[in-house]
Amino acid sequence: DISCISLQNVDVAYKNYETIGAKLCEALSSCGFAYLSNHGIPERTVKECVNESEKFFKLPSDVKMKYK
Repeated sequence: DISCISLQNVDVAYKNYETIGAKLCEALSSCGFAYLSNHGIPERTVKECVNESEKFFKLPSDVKMKYK
């Protein structure tokens, strides 16, 4: 839950970024991924990003390697 630094939270304290950063680092170091909730990004935008990434990963490897 990253609601303390979400786009809807206008009073964001620096300590919140440190706390979230530490939790994110721990998740990525131990699990290799993280699920972010309550971020304030519209669902439509999230779905568009997922759709675009799916299209990208379906491309041939030689095309994808141009974006290294």
